[in-house]
Amino acid sequence: MDSPAPNLGQSRGPYRGFGSKAWVPWNTAGHIGAFIFGVTFVTSGLAMIVGSFGLKGELRTLIQSPLGLLVSFFVVILVLGVACWLVWYGSRLLMGSFRRPSMRKS
Repeated sequence: MDSPAPNLGQSRGPYRGFGSKAWVPWNTAGHIGAFIFGVTFVTSGLAMIVGSFGLKGELRTLIQSPLGLLVSFFVVILVLGVACWLVWYGSRLLMGSFRRPSMRKS
């Protein structure tokens, strides 16, 4: 085989980067990969949101001062920000994994 391995992040049409709003995978491997990564990102984000409640309590018991309240607040805000990004990006990957490429010839 002289053909190179497929680029799984490549999309059809004008520039549509991996995970962009109109991204469409070329082949079945791209669809499966986007689905696996999308599910992983969404479930990780949801687990981080659920775990942030326990994290706040643990940090407040570990740091027995007014500083503990401040540290736990900012750590939970950071965790929730990362979790929201993971859920957002994972949902984009999931939506792209179910899109079918156009049938036009290029």
